[in-house]
Amino acid sequence: MRAAARSIVFLLCGMVLPALVSGITPETAHAADSPWKVRASVVSGHDNNATLDPTREGDFFFQESASVDYRRLINKRLQARLGYDAFNVNYMDVTDQNALFQRGGAGLDTVLIPKKTVLETDYTYSFVYFPRNDSVTFDEHEVRAGLRHRFTDAVLLRNAYSLSHQAFDSRKLRGADAVLSGDDREDTRHAIEHEVGFKLIERTYWKLLHQRTWSDSNDLFHDYYDYVADKYQVSVAFTVIPKVQSFLKLSYERRDYDNRPLLNDDTTVETDDIYTASLACFYKIRKDVSLGAIYTYRQKESNEPTQRYSGSLSTLGLYYSF
Repeated sequence: MRAAARSIVFLLCGMVLPALVSGITPETAHAADSPWKVRASVVSGHDNNATLDPTREGDFFFQESASVDYRRLINKRLQARLGYDAFNVNYMDVTDQNALFQRGGAGLDTVLIPKKTVLETDYTYSFVYFPRNDSVTFDEHEVRAGLRHRFTDAVLLRNAYSLSHQAFDSRKLRGADAVLSGDDREDTRHAIEHEVGFKLIERTYWKLLHQRTWSDSNDLFHDYYDYVADKYQVSVAFTVIPKVQSFLKLSYERRDYDNRPLLNDDTTVETDDIYTASLACFYKIRKDVSLGAIYTYRQKESNEPTQRYSGSLSTLGLYYSF
């Protein structure tokens, strides 16, 4: 009940907060032709490994999403941002995977060098609610600071650092002896990322990303959730014909756990390799409505056999932007 109530309150706050800010600052209404950006989607799909484990239990699902972004120039060097996102997914049979994800935040862009360098600072609050699996319901606070630098007209660089704190609603932490305590599990993560975006050929835009993450949990049993991960990602967005746009995204993540032993070999620590590939195609039915199809393949290789899996997601739906 506590999680459900918090979800409803957060949903209402996310809907009205940007409107309140808009009303408070009418004197800057001329700063942008369209300070609002609203997106929504309704899709259905199939997941051939809904539980992401070796059992490979497949299921159909429906999902809805909505996002509201609001930007307002304060002066020539400062721009304020507000945003809210909601994502809901419901499986037909594997209902433990049903989830409502909500995220709201605020940011400030500060121009350091006109037309060149911008300091980006953000605060984000996220709440992920699993109505049929409360042990994985959590909320998260994240702060982020980064530099966006336009190297040339065709090349954009980003570097950022983020710190997040994740608290679970009902999952209790374990001591070094594996005994559950009365305290809730909490995880802290640090991350640094480097990204370059560039136009390589006509009608294409590329991004290369590297992200290193350090995860530290208060769960003490074998430091089970403590790890260092390196993620590498390449993506390209391209226009096939004027009404058809596509993107391709490939990523690889190496995850090294601090002290998580294998089930059948307590002298060896678990390491994982995670591969993801996504291909999407969107056909613009009209200016504000597109029909989209997305296919995603996921594979996890691990020296711990119980952690290995592979699976794919296929979706088809309508996407709105106004």
